[in-house]
Amino acid sequence: MSTAVAVKPRGRFFRLRKMTWALIVWSALWLLLGIVGGSSGTSAASYCDTHGSPRGSIGRQTCIDAYHTGTGIGVFLIVVLWFLGFVVLSLVWFMSRPRDVVRAQPV
Repeated sequence: MSTAVAVKPRGRFFRLRKMTWALIVWSALWLLLGIVGGSSGTSAASYCDTHGSPRGSIGRQTCIDAYHTGTGIGVFLIVVLWFLGFVVLSLVWFMSRPRDVVRAQPV
C-alpha cells in the first residue's frame, strides 16, 4: 500500500534555481554596500571643518572636493568588484541550466 504525500504548491517566485538566488543575494549585498559607501560622502563638510587640511595647505572647498573624489573612487571600485563577481556567477548560472528533456509525444 502506498500513501500519497500532499505537496504544497509554491508560487512561481520561490521556484527559482539556486544560482538565481545567489545572483539576487550577491547583487542585493553589493547594492547595499554601494549605497552605504556612496552616502559616506555626505559628511564631507563636517569632516573638513573638524580636521581641516594639514598645515592649512588646501582650502575648505578643495578638501570637500577631494573627499567626494575619494568617495567616487570607492563607489567605482565597488561597482567593478560587483560586476566581476556577477560575471562569474552568471557563467555558473548559464552552465548549470537544466537541459530540455525531449519526451515522446503521444500520437
